[in-house]
Amino acid sequence: MLADGNYKLQFLFPQDASGILYKVTTVLFAYGWDILSAYSRPNEDAEVEDIFIVSSTRHEALTKTACDTILAAVKELIEGEVTPDDFIARSPEKLQQIKNARATRSDFVFEAYPKQHCSRLVVERPDRPGVLMQLTQVLYALGLDIISFSAEAVVQGVRDEFLINHADGTEISEKDRVFLSDLFNQKLTF
Repeated sequence: MLADGNYKLQFLFPQDASGILYKVTTVLFAYGWDILSAYSRPNEDAEVEDIFIVSSTRHEALTKTACDTILAAVKELIEGEVTPDDFIARSPEKLQQIKNARATRSDFVFEAYPKQHCSRLVVERPDRPGVLMQLTQVLYALGLDIISFSAEAVVQGVRDEFLINHADGTEISEKDRVFLSDLFNQKLTF
């Protein structure tokens, strides 16, 4: 536990795989953990390190049992034993929570990021539990690979920043960025 009463979760994946962030955020949302801030990055050993600062929406402690449950669920999703949609369907109250949420338009910037040979997507919107899961679901469904990300609370809600490429590792062209921006205008309202 951190000094402010929140918890730090750290995941270390030996290799990058499609949809890791979407799968982890699905588990955290399903089990009632609100992501207050987070970041992901490759480390010096070419592993993927995801760090989340979380609080329980149920006012529960992050016990060893809770950690083991989260890890087992993440493993189940990563290994493909179940899809994120099937996993979240196990929690009908969470599906209802998403359906009941007031649709809110997201403000975003999507631009080339030559420094890292990728594109940068910055999304700002009012925060609520499940938003990061829904954002990563959209990116996953569009076949985009999240190279790194950060999420932080800001005055108007939450600011999520993603460095992304196509799933095959190729950079997103300007033409694709225009096309994806149009899609984001449609899809980033939830």
